[in-house]
Amino acid sequence: NNKLHMIVGLAGHEVNSLVSIRMNDTTLTTGTSTNGGETVYTVTNSAYVNAGNNHNFGSGALIRYTFHDGSQTAADGLAAASLNSITADHKFKGIAYVYIEMIFDAEAFGGGIPNITYVVKGKDVYDPRTDAIGTTDAQRSNPALIARDYLTNTVYGLKATASEINDTTNAGGFAAAANVCDQTITSDTRYTANGFTNYSSDGEKVLQGVLTAMAGKISYVNGKFNIFAGASQTPSLTITDDDLLQP
Repeated sequence: NNKLHMIVGLAGHEVNSLVSIRMNDTTLTTGTSTNGGETVYTVTNSAYVNAGNNHNFGSGALIRYTFHDGSQTAADGLAAASLNSITADHKFKGIAYVYIEMIFDAEAFGGGIPNITYVVKGKDVYDPRTDAIGTTDAQRSNPALIARDYLTNTVYGLKATASEINDTTNAGGFAAAANVCDQTITSDTRYTANGFTNYSSDGEKVLQGVLTAMAGKISYVNGKFNIFAGASQTPSLTITDDDLLQP
């Protein structure tokens, strides 16, 4: 019972990267090595190092972990080498996850397992403006692109087809709304969305949460989803005195 193993799912889809892990109020610092074909991150914070612990991972380290972004096609080599219950079949395809090993230490973990949180750069989403998967922070946090991804995703989204999405730069187009979200207002981006949801939320609530981040609205007209970000729109019709029936 000297070692605790944890497999922690971060997202039910691919993510861009794991930025950092925090235990209680401490951001972990790490060194890297290769074990079982995996890049292994060994924690170097003094609070989690004890050279006097006979079970340490080397140099007194009490914690080490690996990370998979969801694109993996094989099981974690470190986990498979450490646990009989993890085999080559445990690939966790399409799931971003962290495998953590922690050595029990009365000083480091006397109060129990620390509160663990993860800073993650989320999913890279399709951007109709470039006709490619966007890999920048701005694209990942663009509410219009997030809404489009949720509408079209066939695993966790609403399964809309590409033909049902208005991707134009005209009014109602997702490209147009994405441009509005990216506008700079006094050195800040007009609209961004950063967060997560789970399967306890229904599709309408998830979509409404994203739309709230852009003060936006969405409609389904003539077989297509149209989206509007909260900004002034170019009028399509001008009404003058000539349009009045009488004074």
